[in-house]
Amino acid sequence: MSSTPSLPKIAFYCSSISWGGLEMNTLRYAKAFQEEGFQVKVYLVEGTTLIQHAIELRLSVITIERNKKYFDFKHARQVAKQFEKDEIDIVHFRDNRDLDFLGWVKFFSTRKLKLVYHQAMQLGVTKKDFLHTLRFKRLDAWVSTLNYMEQQVLTHTRFPADRLHVIPIGTAIDQTSKLSKEEARAALNLPIEKFIVGLVGRLDEKKGQFEVIQAISQLKNSEKDMHVVFVGDKTKNEADTYVQKLQHTIELNHLQEKVSFLPHQQNMQNLYGAFDLVIVPSWEETFGTVTIEAMASGVPVIGSNTAGTAEILGNEKFLFQPKNSLSLSQTCLEVMNNDELRADWAIHLQHKFQEKYSMHASISAWKELLFHKL
Repeated sequence: MSSTPSLPKIAFYCSSISWGGLEMNTLRYAKAFQEEGFQVKVYLVEGTTLIQHAIELRLSVITIERNKKYFDFKHARQVAKQFEKDEIDIVHFRDNRDLDFLGWVKFFSTRKLKLVYHQAMQLGVTKKDFLHTLRFKRLDAWVSTLNYMEQQVLTHTRFPADRLHVIPIGTAIDQTSKLSKEEARAALNLPIEKFIVGLVGRLDEKKGQFEVIQAISQLKNSEKDMHVVFVGDKTKNEADTYVQKLQHTIELNHLQEKVSFLPHQQNMQNLYGAFDLVIVPSWEETFGTVTIEAMASGVPVIGSNTAGTAEILGNEKFLFQPKNSLSLSQTCLEVMNNDELRADWAIHLQHKFQEKYSMHASISAWKELLFHKL
């Protein structure tokens, strides 16, 4: 009879001073591992939004000074000593600015630390030079979130394939607080009777909102009384010209009655049920939390045939060419006008979420890695 493996002590290290998807997922995984019984500590820069949220999640927080990106030997020795004091076995990190630093922490540590890099961004340039190869050599595991990202690593680096793994980012959806369509629409102040198409994400040219607005005027042949809702804010102090461009195009095509803009919603996961269809028109989405959350909520999704969106959806019938309003309108029209197709697709996506993209599925894959492959 095999014994249950002892649970390693895990450090979640992040020197970022921002608050976005990378930082949110760092805390989500720290909390998920803690709930699985692991001893978890998070190492974060003092005074950041990241620390505030970590405390709210009741995570054990160790404050750190923000390390330099390269050759920060003095600070690396200090963190190595802290890891020794805390008896850390595994160090999880997502920000590539911490890669060189944690490599030196491992070098100076008297413990046999294992470094796990949880890739957050695409790898679009070649990194086969001596310095990158040396830095990557210190990693015990590199976890890509999708297959296409794994292929980028194999193509652009000399990182060994046997230490490269694919584990999708998991998303936890609280179904107990899920709102009905009527409740979700009331919360967003949306009409009950219309066919609501939702787009969730910051207002940014590469997110593809402009192509959607261009496509709306081409969707007049739909059987549905369509209304498109953009949920999200523009990047602070940026994108003013782009937002003006969107508004001008709406007015030029007399689409004011068919389009609404709503600010970022704090609890968006509970509100996807307001939509009959979700569009993900980003030119190149690394992973796409919006896609996953909509899938989990039982909402059909169509998206750009590129990067993470294409791999997650995995069916060309529900994909359109990025930056192409005609392709988008044709795909949208076919899905909108076919109730059975849309309903079957929503069920398929919800099942796919549970099997592959739920936090439960992700943590199971991580445990397999930590116990049997690391």
